[in-house]
Amino acid sequence: TSRSSSAGLSRRAGRHGPQWQPERPDHPVDARWLVNALRAVCLRY
Repeated sequence: TSRSSSAGLSRRAGRHGPQWQPERPDHPVDARWLVNALRAVCLRY
C-alpha cells in the first residue's frame, strides 16, 4: 500500500508542477509594479 500511496503523490506533484510554472512569470510583473509604485512615491516626496 505504501508503494501505491507514493505513486499517487508523485503523480500529484507532476500535475501541480506545470500549474505553478505559468504563475512564475507573473512575479516579475508584480515586481515592476512595485518598482513603479516606489518611483511614484519618491517623486511625490
